[in-house]
Amino acid sequence: MADIITYIHHNIDSSLSIGEIAAHFYLSTSYLCRLFKKGTGTTINSYITTRRIELAQTLLAGGYSVNEVYSMCGFNDYSNFFKAFTKKTGISPKKFAQNSLS
Repeated sequence: MADIITYIHHNIDSSLSIGEIAAHFYLSTSYLCRLFKKGTGTTINSYITTRRIELAQTLLAGGYSVNEVYSMCGFNDYSNFFKAFTKKTGISPKKFAQNSLS
């Protein structure tokens, strides 16, 4: 489990997929999902999204623009980033950045 989490952390800025992670560790996708859920109590997709949002919060607080941050965190487009960020934090990325810098 530690190796999988380390792999996710090292590749958080790329477009991680369950298939890619499973292939890297020579596991089937269904087995990887079951293993991850049993070991962490959360789904692999939820874990990845949470880590990406945490990274985004750090970068936004560090002064990066919202447009820079979403691609640095592995999101494919702004719309997905906006939805995920707002769902996890309760405020928009722009509002978070403004609150962090004031």
